[in-house]
Amino acid sequence: MTVAARRRLFLDMARRRAQPGTGSARVFLEDRTAVARWPDLTPTLAGIPWAVAGAVATRAYMPERTTQDLADAARMLGAAPEPRHQETRDIFRRWLPKALEDLENLIALGRLEMGS
Repeated sequence: MTVAARRRLFLDMARRRAQPGTGSARVFLEDRTAVARWPDLTPTLAGIPWAVAGAVATRAYMPERTTQDLADAARMLGAAPEPRHQETRDIFRRWLPKALEDLENLIALGRLEMGS
């Protein structure tokens, strides 16, 4: 089974089993556990297109975790406002169009987890 097929299987299974509001409590998500703060690189990188990804992006929007699961991406997307979802879709359309359906599944899973 290909990586894409396994990912799709996982996302489909998770989406079928997810229940609204069964994820982390919002107070947990708002209570940051970072030991050290990441520097704000916005002024340094002004004028250069840049983005954070992976664990750095997860850490920027959620308490620190030591997992490598898709659940982190879903949780981060679930807590994000709709304009951020649209920005993310635009990036996927440009750089990873074959994964747009997976992105939508992650957004839906995250929304279910957040109870929204």
